[in-house]
Amino acid sequence: MTNLQIIKLREKKTLEARLNQPYKKAPFNALSHKHETDYGELVRSKSEQLIANALYAYGIPFHYEEIFVYRKGVGSVIYPDFTILLPDGNVIIWEHLGLLSDLGYCQRTAEKLNIYQQNGYTIGKNLILTMDDSNQNVSSVLINHIIETQILPHFAKGGIAEKRTAAAI
Repeated sequence: MTNLQIIKLREKKTLEARLNQPYKKAPFNALSHKHETDYGELVRSKSEQLIANALYAYGIPFHYEEIFVYRKGVGSVIYPDFTILLPDGNVIIWEHLGLLSDLGYCQRTAEKLNIYQQNGYTIGKNLILTMDDSNQNVSSVLINHIIETQILPHFAKGGIAEKRTAAAI
């Protein structure tokens, strides 16, 4: 086994440990959680499936629909689509807005974005937003670009990004 293979195996085991680590998450609903990811989790939409598969392929540690308890505002819980754990202990939240043609969904999304803002999350800093196009699709190229420019730099020193660059050489 080469050093590169050992590094990839360690990364995969670390990622799988993070993915399999118990956490409080949104209640499972067989009617809405119907798209299976590459690592076996069921998510709500094909777009979320693409995002989850990309995060997994890049080796980014994350949780799907992990509970987010907030203190400012009403003081309850919400479930972000993706919670990404950074090496420094901070998190990035990634919300995919897939049903913007539904007025009720838009209203709930506006409330959720307000909660994030009140609790220190800022778009472009520690909050990523994506949405489907008019055909209810999201671009894999866009997803990869977001991961490469907004997430991987947090892992750059001795982490995933540096190892992937070394692997490409």
